[in-house]
Amino acid sequence: MTGESDLTLLLSRLEELGFHRKTDRPARYPKPLINLKELSRDEIMEELKQLPEWEPIISDIPGKEPLKRTEFKRVYEFASFEDAMDFMHAASKHVSEVDHHPRWENVWRTVTVWLSTWDIGHKPSRLDLDLARFLEDLRRSYPPPKKRTWG
Repeated sequence: MTGESDLTLLLSRLEELGFHRKTDRPARYPKPLINLKELSRDEIMEELKQLPEWEPIISDIPGKEPLKRTEFKRVYEFASFEDAMDFMHAASKHVSEVDHHPRWENVWRTVTVWLSTWDIGHKPSRLDLDLARFLEDLRRSYPPPKKRTWG
């Protein structure tokens, strides 16, 4: 089912429930403002040479199994929990500006980031590479992780 037919079904159901339209014009599904395409396997492998800490992974899309998603994954380790949280906060400003959002997780001094473009079926696009480069540059502004000592 396409987005347009989904919208038509929704509007029909609302009318069945007693809602009235203000216009007789047909509803149109909004078109994306940008036209993205999935990166090819060769493009991914070539680009990741410049981002050696990032790895391509394939996993199930939760709730949509057996559909798969392809993502770029990177684990950042920081000197402190506060640095990890500050990194996420600083990145969130850029993420909001470019309107391309990562899937990420913070556990103590680490931030794990997965990048994929949802609008093209959870596949990598240029937006993901651009965001990965931004995150790499941002990470360089933080001190390295502390060496662990045991005993």
